[in-house]
Amino acid sequence: NAVRHGYATHVQFHLFHNDCWRMTVTDNGIPPAGPIREGGGIGGMRRRLTRLGGGIELYTVPRFRIELSVPKEAELK
Repeated sequence: NAVRHGYATHVQFHLFHNDCWRMTVTDNGIPPAGPIREGGGIGGMRRRLTRLGGGIELYTVPRFRIELSVPKEAELK
């Protein structure tokens, strides 16, 4: 999606594991001009994360960024 919709040429992933699993995805593409419409990609991620007790946050300023989190307990499921 970063390449297809935002014309990104660079996508960066950071994975952290402390009180829970966290992943941040940032790209250098063009941020959306309006509200983000959650289609199959982001909507599917939100549904899966919710089932695991996690969450997803979307940011558009200064760059498009997705922050995902999953509790440690989800590792056992």
